[in-house]
Amino acid sequence: MKRNTRGWGIVGGGTIRTLATAISLGAIALAIGGAGGCEDKKPSGGGGGGVGAGGQSTPSNPTSVLGKSAKMGKDVKSAIEQTNEQANQAAGAMSGDAGKEIGGLRWAIPTGWEVVPASGMRIAEYKAGEGGSVSIRFFATQGTAEMNISRWKGQVKDPTDGPSTKTIPAAGGTVKAQVVAVTGTYSGMGPSGAPTPPAANTRFLGAFLDWSGNPVQVVVTGPDEQVRSIEKAWEMMLAGVQTK
Repeated sequence: MKRNTRGWGIVGGGTIRTLATAISLGAIALAIGGAGGCEDKKPSGGGGGGVGAGGQSTPSNPTSVLGKSAKMGKDVKSAIEQTNEQANQAAGAMSGDAGKEIGGLRWAIPTGWEVVPASGMRIAEYKAGEGGSVSIRFFATQGTAEMNISRWKGQVKDPTDGPSTKTIPAAGGTVKAQVVAVTGTYSGMGPSGAPTPPAANTRFLGAFLDWSGNPVQVVVTGPDEQVRSIEKAWEMMLAGVQTK
């Protein structure tokens, strides 16, 4: 496994879930240790809190060792469930093809993205979203990031969101993805080079990756809601790019 200095790396779902499990076990150990270290000077009878023989629920502020242990166990269980859910989401986003070579770079293709036969100038192509309505295309490119970003912005008319730009570093800073995002009426170029019909409410994501080799472009288009549903995974993919 490679890891860059900014903390991003190509990881599989199993690795992420292992980390979540380690966190969970640590939390349980703390809970047990904390319960064992509690001292209760009060007698168990009377109006003290805790779990009684009749199976009463644990009060919000128990005073007995047993009550404190039960409450701590519930808190730990809740924290574990939340941690596991976050780990599963991250694993689901990045547990696809973790070693795909495209344009001289290695990519962790998100799970759920389906391969589409590349055509024209496209060196790789995928589809995602409901009904495969989101198109993700990779290009070997020339020119500068500024030139391409300006061209992309011009392909989206009457924007309703954006355009916004940012930079996503990867591979320890040796790869730099300059990104633009905008929603509006999109008209780009089809595989044959002919303009595509204008499509309203289309979200466009474009990334120009600068590195020591030939630059690579990644372009995403599709219905606004569907593109937003994969946007985080797309950004994670860019941040996880590795050089060979």
